[in-house]
Amino acid sequence: MKPNFPNTRFSLPFEPRKKLMAQRIRAVVDDSGGQRGRTGAPAAALAFFLCLLCVNLVSCAAAPNAKDYASLEKYLKDVSLPENLTLSFDPAEVASRGSATVYYVTPIRFSADRLIPALMSGDVSETVSYAEGMQYRSESAGVRDYLTVYDGGESFGTQSGTDGGFNYNLERDGVMAGYKLQSIISSSRVVSMSTLANPGLSREDYSTEGELAGPARSAALRDIVSRLSNAGAPELTVRSCCFMDLPTIKAHAELSGVEYEFGEADEGYYFNFAQVVDDIPIMDIQWEQNVNGSVYPHGSTSGEVWYTARGIEYADFWNLVSLTGTGDTLPLISPSEAVEALIRLLSDVISEYKYNAVTMELIYVKLPSGDGTVMRPAWSFDMIKTERLHDGTDFQFYTSYVFDAATGELLSVL
Repeated sequence: MKPNFPNTRFSLPFEPRKKLMAQRIRAVVDDSGGQRGRTGAPAAALAFFLCLLCVNLVSCAAAPNAKDYASLEKYLKDVSLPENLTLSFDPAEVASRGSATVYYVTPIRFSADRLIPALMSGDVSETVSYAEGMQYRSESAGVRDYLTVYDGGESFGTQSGTDGGFNYNLERDGVMAGYKLQSIISSSRVVSMSTLANPGLSREDYSTEGELAGPARSAALRDIVSRLSNAGAPELTVRSCCFMDLPTIKAHAELSGVEYEFGEADEGYYFNFAQVVDDIPIMDIQWEQNVNGSVYPHGSTSGEVWYTARGIEYADFWNLVSLTGTGDTLPLISPSEAVEALIRLLSDVISEYKYNAVTMELIYVKLPSGDGTVMRPAWSFDMIKTERLHDGTDFQFYTSYVFDAATGELLSVL
């Protein structure tokens, strides 16, 4: 396991962050050709030609070749961004590498024999088969444990699509920990439609620095890592962590309109994890690919854990993979070339949206390949798109723009 915490560079998109001030070059052309009043047709044509020439020359000057830049910071100082694009990530934090390997992957099948002692507090007293997989139940000191091992529906006899992970849930006083958690915070580490529809699920007002009076977050993370390692989990990294304090929990519960009882024992840490291969995280956010006009959604490979002073209350991991084969090792385009591809894309598309790229990173994405799945390196931009509605209000939603890191080809849906 490689938690890479707390010095992780992966953070929430709405955290305060240093804004990037990119140089913008403007071309100011006097449409009158330097004259005021009427202009004859030949003169007007000449003025129009000169204007086009000026615009073309300025545009050429404002479009440096990204291949000439070893530094993303230097490239962003020289390039002119489209009017509707803002970059709010720190270019100094964008990791780069010269090459990455293509892998063939298959979902991990976790062993119940390893998961049960790693997570459950009592002996298994009941086993139930669900479409997602086998569920194991135990009861100890009035607390019930539920562990579901995802197997894609193999044990149930029907394909479910839920594979490569597990779900662990605690029930106290007839209430499932997962239900309580999902009523006060979004499972997505970025802005989602559910967050926009229900502000009680927002993460913005949860602290990223707070600590429990009991176990420190570093101790909590060590315990989680030890348990996951014993359960046979692959290499993971922390993507984000929130400290869930009682006043904020109660405020969120009120906003969400839920009637669960929350007390100090519910204070804790909420971790998001992603699987890592060759020090590159696998895409942990659902995204969509466009292939010949058809849209294919791709699920995330990720996990979440709610940890209180009592230990792990809830854990859910899905779509984790094991490597089954090795493909080519590909040379990668630089971060500057990836930004250039994004700029070119938004410059060529007529859109009323405002785009804010809040993160940029090198990741792996899983794509179908024949009867299996291949994992390729890609550059991903977490984007907040803003649309001005007819009533003058702004509507925001979240999306990811994904570019093949070897070819620069856009993989995601516009």
